[in-house]
Amino acid sequence: MAAMIAAVNSASTADAEHTWQDSSLGVEVGVSTASCASLEDGGQYRSLALTESTLPSQDQKRWKPLFAALLVVALVTALLVMAKSAAARLLRPSSVPGGHSSLGWVESSGSAAMTIRLHDTGLGHEWHCGLIEDGVDYEIEHAPFDKVHHVATAADCQNKCFRDGACMLWTWMKPDSEDETSRSVCLLKRLDQGERPIRKQSRGMVSGSLPCYMEYARPALSLFCFALMQPDTYEKDLLAAEAKTHSSIFACEEYSIFSNQVRWIAPGVFTTHLEKNLTCDKGGEFGTALNLDVFMEVWTKVFKENKFMRHNFTVKVDPDTVFLPHRLKAVLPHYRERPGGVYLNNCRFGLHGPLEVFSTNAVLSWTQGRQRCVDHFNKVCSGPCNWGEDMFIDQCLWKVLNVSRYSEWTLLSEDHCKVGKASSDWKHCANGNIAFHPFKTTTAFENCKRHAEPGNKASLVELGNEATSARSGGDFELNYQASCPLPENDIDYDIKGLSRRSLDHIPNPEMCCAFCHGIPDCRAWVWKHNHSMSGCPFQCWVLDYAPVRVDAMKHQGAVSGTPPPRLPHNKEELQQDVATLEQDGGTQSVHLFCFALMMPHGYELSLLSLQRDLRTGIFACDDFAVYSNVSLEVAPGLRTHVVHSDLTCDKGGDSYTALNSWIFIAVWKEVIADGAYKKADWIVKVDVDAVFLPERLPAVLVDHKDAAYINNCRFGMHGPIEVLARRAVDALAEDYARSEKGDRPERCVKGLHFGLWGEDMFLDQCLSKVHGLSGALDNRVLCEANCECPNWFWCSNGTGRVSYHPFKREDMFQQCLA
Repeated sequence: MAAMIAAVNSASTADAEHTWQDSSLGVEVGVSTASCASLEDGGQYRSLALTESTLPSQDQKRWKPLFAALLVVALVTALLVMAKSAAARLLRPSSVPGGHSSLGWVESSGSAAMTIRLHDTGLGHEWHCGLIEDGVDYEIEHAPFDKVHHVATAADCQNKCFRDGACMLWTWMKPDSEDETSRSVCLLKRLDQGERPIRKQSRGMVSGSLPCYMEYARPALSLFCFALMQPDTYEKDLLAAEAKTHSSIFACEEYSIFSNQVRWIAPGVFTTHLEKNLTCDKGGEFGTALNLDVFMEVWTKVFKENKFMRHNFTVKVDPDTVFLPHRLKAVLPHYRERPGGVYLNNCRFGLHGPLEVFSTNAVLSWTQGRQRCVDHFNKVCSGPCNWGEDMFIDQCLWKVLNVSRYSEWTLLSEDHCKVGKASSDWKHCANGNIAFHPFKTTTAFENCKRHAEPGNKASLVELGNEATSARSGGDFELNYQASCPLPENDIDYDIKGLSRRSLDHIPNPEMCCAFCHGIPDCRAWVWKHNHSMSGCPFQCWVLDYAPVRVDAMKHQGAVSGTPPPRLPHNKEELQQDVATLEQDGGTQSVHLFCFALMMPHGYELSLLSLQRDLRTGIFACDDFAVYSNVSLEVAPGLRTHVVHSDLTCDKGGDSYTALNSWIFIAVWKEVIADGAYKKADWIVKVDVDAVFLPERLPAVLVDHKDAAYINNCRFGMHGPIEVLARRAVDALAEDYARSEKGDRPERCVKGLHFGLWGEDMFLDQCLSKVHGLSGALDNRVLCEANCECPNWFWCSNGTGRVSYHPFKREDMFQQCLA
């Protein structure tokens, strides 16, 4: 162990704290001569009590030096044991800044306690991740907010904490616990800002923190960041300095700067013009800037620019805020997107404006609902509430629009959100947080950046590669990266022709890369244009071996590359994800009846069986049915309903589509005859190869309560998913009843010339032109190549789409679902 320095004050009985630090472990132990009952810094940690009454009563002055020496020996011995135990328990304390919670641990055992403070050895702040401790419970102010039964391992409990945005700590009860009701139970816990958990020895329990390297569980996270600049002030100088060093908002994937005057900031960087006076009064309870009207105009520009739709999160940053985007990305995987969106609270007093973080769906909710909030609060306050924009958007999203709100205490250090000991941390910029505010001169701003990241530490990319290999056990959630890493043009990785698998008619390299990513054993890919195959101008070759770069050869028209990093994601994890989506999506009460038509031969049976196992697609609806022309068992207890059709058809028409109108006329006949649709509000027909997320559909339907059906493409209804209100199916049923045999919608068959139409166009024209029913266009219903969704194959465009199509392989289907 590193050398220990001890100072023992044997002459005074006043309160004093003496510290030994082991720099190799980053463990600091404080021993205080204060009483047991004393709590330093409002109860942040407890100390061991050693009072004068513990010494011999006669001639205490003579005995004190000897007692002090014995005390030092005893403490050194105890510390050696404790350090060894701590080293064994710590899985891997991270040196990456930006952890989930600033935790100052407290060791508690019986009436006496020792403080153990685990420091990041690089930065010296109280933060660590990846902790799993056997025989320990974490005592906190509030009871656990969730209790999950039947959790098999401590790692599974840690994973559940990672999946829940409210969770900061966890405790797992072992299966052999004496209390039968507590066996294999996972307790999820949250902390107040500034709260320090107390570590208590407890048999039968395992406790820990969030995993390290969370950003590599979701490598696709991207940020759109924006700032509002007062023209011709210090803010322009700050932004110019940030642009020069590619820091703050300029380190985001995309950014905008708004101002009421167009100003040149840096080469290629200009402000976006606002038609708005940027001055405002101060007022309200806290005398803050009443800048709501200004930021309403800023958000209107954000909506019109629409850049945020290309990214996972939108971040509003004040120019005088030192913001470290890579630290934000390290914690964002903990906060899973929800149908109504997610945003992060940064202060125990409520959201503070220097840094505001919103998911894409949260921005969409704010876009669609902000006027509702204005009307609501004008009524509550009998006029304007005299709030700043930060308080208004916080109250609007949280209280009115019911957007998921999570507190992330590492988001912001600032002078207006002081908590106990950390009240001056913002000035030093060294506590590992994501942002610091305010710094209004370039000198102060740059000094803060240097203190925040002295020496820049190790690159996150290098740590990520190491983490990917270390974390191959499947504890993390998979989210596929929506871009391809550095493909090489006019290079062929498969020059020796070892690949035996190809995908035909793949129109571009990006899709080839995405499909390789969906095939578990694909190590590299080659896309070739005009590969001397008649009728097949584009091919994607899938390589199950890692190519040696020196063997690659120039090949005109070839593009080669490797897939983005992927982590294991098995059926069990997908089932957990789908279950979470079901819980999150239940904000609107909509009863769905969903059905699919299955070909009796080929891939569709296995694809439906997979969906049944995962309880996704039509099997996540309230009622469902599968139709085919023969009776088949799709899954135990589930057989197809028989349709009287041979399910064969020609192709033709302008788009050379399947001319399958008569097939689906037979299918709708059976749907109507079965009658299950009558209990539903909406009826959904889904193609087997469409990845369908029914929990997202209610958020769409609530916007179209008067529509008889939803049109999913501006070119007309497309067949992978068709969404009809019950009254539309009732109209079809009446039309079927008019026919002599009840086997066709009489008016539609007679009134439409549909010989060269697919069933989707027939249904669209039947409902609108013949029955006069109105449909509502909403492109959230479907993402596919044939309707202006070019990157459909990544399934991660952040728009909350209800379905993606087509995915005919099970592995690619799972990729998309993940």
